[in-house]
Amino acid sequence: MGVLDGKSAIVTGSARGIGRATAELLVAQGAQVLINDLDGDVAEQASSEISGETAVFAGDLTKPGVPDQLVQKAIDSFGKIDIIVNNAGYTLDAPIHKMSDEHFQAMLDIHTVVPFRVIRAAAPHLREPAKKEKEEGKEVRRGLDPSDTRKVTRALSSSWVITFPQGTTKPFAPGRKGTALIIKQNKPIVIPVVISGFWRAFDKKGLRIKKKGTQLSVTFKPPMNIDYEASLDEILEQVMDEIGQSKKFMMMGAHHWSKLETDKVLAASKEQNPDNGPSPVMSKLP
Repeated sequence: MGVLDGKSAIVTGSARGIGRATAELLVAQGAQVLINDLDGDVAEQASSEISGETAVFAGDLTKPGVPDQLVQKAIDSFGKIDIIVNNAGYTLDAPIHKMSDEHFQAMLDIHTVVPFRVIRAAAPHLREPAKKEKEEGKEVRRGLDPSDTRKVTRALSSSWVITFPQGTTKPFAPGRKGTALIIKQNKPIVIPVVISGFWRAFDKKGLRIKKKGTQLSVTFKPPMNIDYEASLDEILEQVMDEIGQSKKFMMMGAHHWSKLETDKVLAASKEQNPDNGPSPVMSKLP
């Protein structure tokens, strides 16, 4: 039994090289795979040599309409699409002062335009099943790596976890729903931590010093009172409010106030979030 039993995949440029290795791996894990190549004979040979359920589509994906035909072939062969690997590509290497417009456009076509057209053609076949699953009450989280949340869960069982809900030191960046998901699933004690000066001192990943000598101050706030039955959006909004990084705090910045606003309200916003910097959340299972 494979982890992809019952799944259907398109792998472009999959008759040779990395594309073929990808197709072989998907098939080995139980997926049905559409093999694609410019050369139909090569694609047929690859399909015959791969042990598993495959179909073949030969064609130049840079030509208008061909990506749509590729997707339709997958639907006709498998009835659905679960996985798309935009692997097709090649290189025309040259110094920029020697590269022609034609060569540059060819690189854009195969590496940018083709993936766009393939995904656009496949979108209806991906969206409708997701809508149906949602109507049936199933939780739809495509693209989430479940191992990430499992690792955090293991860490929570034995120690504190410190995480930046925004994943960056950029002020007022959107919070990540993954943080809310972890909180909702594990129901930990959550302590907001407000750091003043962090975004001035470090780069956006929080790994390299951007400005030496910056004074940092850390404030540990009381544990949050969280309704673990609330939606992910509601939990995330509560977290972002607690660390002063929600939209309402962003709009409290001095550059958003009219001259009619009082100094008292403005001072209150500065006191709660002195430099509009990002803040982490510490959490631990009770």
